[in-house]
Amino acid sequence: MIIGKWRFQVLCEGILRIEWAEDGQFNDKPTAISEKRPLPTTGLNIGKKGDKIIIFGGVFTIRLKMDAMPCGEHKGLIVEWERGGMAGVWHIGARSSNLGGWNRGLDCSGMGGRHPRLKDGLLSRAGWHLYDDSRTPLLDDGGNLRARPEGRRSDWYLFVYGNDFKAGLKDLGILMGQPPLPLSKMFGLWWSRWHPYSDAELRALVERFEAEGMPLSALVIDMDWHKPNAWCHWDWNTDLFPKPEKFIKWCHNRGILVTLNVHPQELLRSDSHFEPFCQQGGVKIKPSQAQISVNMADPRQKKAAVDLLIKPIHDMGVDFLWIDGDAAHTGPELFHQYWTNRVFFEAAAKARGGKRPVIFSRCGGWGSQRYPIGFSGDTLSDWGVLRHQIAFTASGGNIGFHYWSNDTGGFVGEHIPEDLYIRWFQFSAFSPILRMHCSHGEREPWAYGGQALLIARKFFKLRQRLFPYIYDAARECSEKNLPLCRPLYIEEANNPNSYHYPDEYYFGRDILCAPITEAQALCGGVRTVYFPQGIWHDIFTGEIFKGDAARRVAAPLSQMPIYARGGALIPMYSEIKPDTLEIHAYTGANGASEIYSDDGESAEYLSGNYAKLACSIKTGAKKISFKATPWSGQHAEKISKMGHVLQIHTPAKKQSFDLNIIQEGKEAIVHIPNKVNLSKQLLLDDLIRRARVCRVLEEMLGSPEHLLLSYQVMYCLPQSNPNSIKSFFKDRLEYFFEYNLIPANPSLEMLLQELIGVCIETRIGDAAAPDVLSLCTNIWASPSMDKGWEANIRWRVPPEWGSKNIAPLEGIILKAGEVAKSEIIIHSPKEINWLGKLEVGAEVALRKGKSEMTFYPQADMDLSGIREAWIIGPFDADKDCSAEPLIPSGGFDSSVEYKGKYGAVRWRHARIPIDGRDVWCNIPLFDMHKLLETRGGSESAYLYFRVEAARNNRFNLVTRNDEPCRIWINGKSGLVIESFWRTQQINLDKGTNEILIRTQRKWGDWDFGAAITSFANNGPAEGLCAPRLKVS
Repeated sequence: MIIGKWRFQVLCEGILRIEWAEDGQFNDKPTAISEKRPLPTTGLNIGKKGDKIIIFGGVFTIRLKMDAMPCGEHKGLIVEWERGGMAGVWHIGARSSNLGGWNRGLDCSGMGGRHPRLKDGLLSRAGWHLYDDSRTPLLDDGGNLRARPEGRRSDWYLFVYGNDFKAGLKDLGILMGQPPLPLSKMFGLWWSRWHPYSDAELRALVERFEAEGMPLSALVIDMDWHKPNAWCHWDWNTDLFPKPEKFIKWCHNRGILVTLNVHPQELLRSDSHFEPFCQQGGVKIKPSQAQISVNMADPRQKKAAVDLLIKPIHDMGVDFLWIDGDAAHTGPELFHQYWTNRVFFEAAAKARGGKRPVIFSRCGGWGSQRYPIGFSGDTLSDWGVLRHQIAFTASGGNIGFHYWSNDTGGFVGEHIPEDLYIRWFQFSAFSPILRMHCSHGEREPWAYGGQALLIARKFFKLRQRLFPYIYDAARECSEKNLPLCRPLYIEEANNPNSYHYPDEYYFGRDILCAPITEAQALCGGVRTVYFPQGIWHDIFTGEIFKGDAARRVAAPLSQMPIYARGGALIPMYSEIKPDTLEIHAYTGANGASEIYSDDGESAEYLSGNYAKLACSIKTGAKKISFKATPWSGQHAEKISKMGHVLQIHTPAKKQSFDLNIIQEGKEAIVHIPNKVNLSKQLLLDDLIRRARVCRVLEEMLGSPEHLLLSYQVMYCLPQSNPNSIKSFFKDRLEYFFEYNLIPANPSLEMLLQELIGVCIETRIGDAAAPDVLSLCTNIWASPSMDKGWEANIRWRVPPEWGSKNIAPLEGIILKAGEVAKSEIIIHSPKEINWLGKLEVGAEVALRKGKSEMTFYPQADMDLSGIREAWIIGPFDADKDCSAEPLIPSGGFDSSVEYKGKYGAVRWRHARIPIDGRDVWCNIPLFDMHKLLETRGGSESAYLYFRVEAARNNRFNLVTRNDEPCRIWINGKSGLVIESFWRTQQINLDKGTNEILIRTQRKWGDWDFGAAITSFANNGPAEGLCAPRLKVS
């Protein structure tokens, strides 16, 4: 429906496309990301009320002012929606509490204890997300990029899903494409290591893995396969691989996939493909030019890369390529890695005929689910990185990027502690891809002793046996865009507890994983596990846990906390007879499942060449019914001869019962004697425990108006003194821990919030203008929260901000299942130390009747990163102006003009918002592409900023730049930081210090960030501040 300069289309139940075009011309062509955009499915009806047009369609009600602008007031366009058990409102400029989703990778994760901040994904606790496709290039009929028409225009997709996160992910697949099903062998064991292996050494290594009972399914050959001393090369190193095709065939005969590492960003003159590529790709070269920058966004270079570089490698038998970098100068409108991945994936699809194409690369952002598998980058090797990898892997599903693989054991570190290796291997065994990798170190299981080898073999074999379950989860991923590793909130979006345990995840739909992420000497193999609603079976011990609750559980080195959901039907290969399928039925609830199978290699599954077996279980007091249908589908004949075994997992103390089996219309009743695992007695004990807790509460608190069980205690205090409840819980914490009613290591505030049924957070960020901050406090009320609670909010800011002038908010009514949001704007907080720690928060008083509880949520931020600078460029990186003239002896002058790579350039003022999403390890990043309108190739730029020090002192300077940086401090020349792997010590003088940094890039993305931290601990520095730059 077109109304003036606006167009609205309902593409499916949960997607509203909103377009605005100054010239009234709208786009129906596919874009590089929204390539699969469906046709509108729902008609729209129009009405009018006052000065607003009202449009109705599906779950949406649109209220539009005729003069509304995309960047105008929020009341100009309002969309009301209702879906997934939630109703909400979106308006222009609205922000949602996004749950994060992705990063290109985790390169250098762990430096200084810092980790990259996740960019926004699809999922939000607000129940909606706005995806902005306005700048994404279009696709022409040949699949090449085409610029959008000139003129101002907006192209938005409003996703609404409420509490049904699965529906939102399914809608994402409808718009941007579903993930393809990878080769089945990719779910086996991968070996990778940056080391100059020879043909003979790799053969010996493969045979050693086989001898240890851990046969490989994929062999990754890092960059030494090609000519030495060059990253960007496509010629085989025949000293190491005299006959590459023969070696590849040898691997294939053993059932091993082969992949090679390539750096596609450049092509060297020493490469035999150099001159043919330049000729076919239309690249002009100089006689002295040693290399070129490859740009696959150019149609001619793209075709040359496919014909001369990618296809010949596949023709040799290489199954897929590891793309270690990007080679597409797409500009800021499209992520370079995305287009690079797309070119390689489509080239593999053509080269491999009917076989499934796969690539191995870093994430390209939105739409990347179409191009698996993901390589999470070069990380450090420590417990903090392992812990971060867990949440990072699960969060990838929030944008549909489901197949992250991590470097088991970490990339950096020659020989890591034994327990760290074991725990990392256990996590990798229960992640989408099991891949070992490092830089010239040791990651072979036998390198860590007999115990490590036995445990690694145990988890590898368990993963092997679980292949039918994993492959079925991959099928569900392909059909419904649901991740293999999914955060708890994807299954229980309306459960506040599901947002508090980022180091737990579902592996598929029925297995809960909680890896150990602390050294054995520190934790003794014990951790807190939160169990979602339902019954959970420990797959190793058979012990039963009941949710919704947190428990302290023990897992020796040989085990990891892994649990099967009650009602789950988990298919596994038999350990004794690999050609026999075991169906493990876990009692405690009713359940149903489909088991999937296909040939594992071809793309024929897309046309129906697969088989499915449907089964279900019903659990009663004295009877368990299991029902199964025969295999059905085109692939059924090839799998129907497999043997089948049913294993029932039941309570240990349960009395005998009857098992009713129905298969192919035939019924059999089997009497099962008293050999069970989960107990009636345990359930009875649980009720007794809860009754005892109720009695204690009544004794301590008088007569509460009500007590809601489900492992949360809801209460109302007859006393008006809020300290009484605090003192009670301080005295009784151990009692509650004993009976597993609360998390094991909560702060007192977290404990009290969970008991009431709320979650409170305070955030700080930039508002509309550079010197304006916003403070936002959100209060999530759980669906089970009692009626009658209200909130008063007072903000806690430094006294010099004039806190007396910040009015409190009072009388906020809390409603079960909803979010109460409040925000204030603070003007010109000049006293902020832009290199220190920002400490702000709120005082939230919850009241019901005479009962009152007070909480103090903080929004502290580390501001060590440089957020404001003068920037100039781009220059030609090979011959740009020398740095000294940029700050003349008379002082810095922002009006001076210089000769840049593409013409005259002047200094530009740049500032990164406080809540900027593009943050690497707490370092805010300047988007040099966007700021300088770069065009690709070898370019450089300069940044200038000032820092004030209270005294002469040493500090750490941390930079984020893929290429070397040069730094001048107070005109003193020449400090060089070779790469972002290192922290450089610097000396600053008392008073104002002028800092100039030269940054450059030769290919790929161009982000730059810098932080000045404490020399002692790399944290926020004391006695240091960055004054605001004056902009005329």
